[in-house]
Amino acid sequence: MQDHQVRLIGLLVLLVTANISVAYNLIANYFERHKFEIFLKSSFGWNIFKQNKWFLIIYLAYSLPLIALLSYILGGYIFFIGIAILTLDIVTMLLFQRRLLKKSFAEIMKGER
Repeated sequence: MQDHQVRLIGLLVLLVTANISVAYNLIANYFERHKFEIFLKSSFGWNIFKQNKWFLIIYLAYSLPLIALLSYILGGYIFFIGIAILTLDIVTMLLFQRRLLKKSFAEIMKGER
């Protein structure tokens, strides 16, 4: 029984790590693809959440039903774990946004990192 629990915990850690890496890659690719548009919108005073509205809607539309389904199947504590991971993903998105906005227009156009 204890061996089974250790395997489940290891699998859970592996799945959380995979989720974080996929979310990081998704966010990095989104900002790389839309960096010019985001820079211009921020120059005109758009709100961070308004700039990335469609990304957030699609990401939440994917994540929230999955979290709800897993919490229904596995129990309520999974809901809080899922919300915590979702919050970390949104914080990561905000950090990417902040890092992008610190760059100059020339750096964005040249593609310097």
